[in-house]
Amino acid sequence: MDASSLFITADSRPLFGGWFASTVGAAVAASVHRFRRGNLVFYLGACNGDDLSSFQIFEAACRKLPPLEVRHLRVSAPAVADDMARLEDEAALIVLAGSDVRRGWQAMCSCGLDSAVRRAVARGAVLLGVSAGAVLMGSVGHEGGEPFAALGR
Repeated sequence: MDASSLFITADSRPLFGGWFASTVGAAVAASVHRFRRGNLVFYLGACNGDDLSSFQIFEAACRKLPPLEVRHLRVSAPAVADDMARLEDEAALIVLAGSDVRRGWQAMCSCGLDSAVRRAVARGAVLLGVSAGAVLMGSVGHEGGEPFAALGR
């Protein structure tokens, strides 16, 4: 994964300051231009059980960016395969939300979303991890118990 398209935060507070628009927003704009991607943002709430209120917080933060279509990719939804295909081909930004690292990783692996995210980033999508989502961007995740392989492996 190209480090210039990877961003991590410990929590969601930085999403509401100037950093989000100037840094992540600029990387998303460059991704859209360079890779001819659409303005699609995929919020992955695998770590938080696809919590709608957490998605709405992120959606509000996106109002500071140029016009984007923000989608909540629900790992548990029947249409997850269709959403993953769009994520791979069209995502300008993918957000890995926080909460429970192991739950998120297991949910992503159970439907192949881990591979879809890797392919999207390899094709130029920007990846932002928040809290537990940031942990998933590493080579190894750890949350109690045994360590496990993560996206960066």
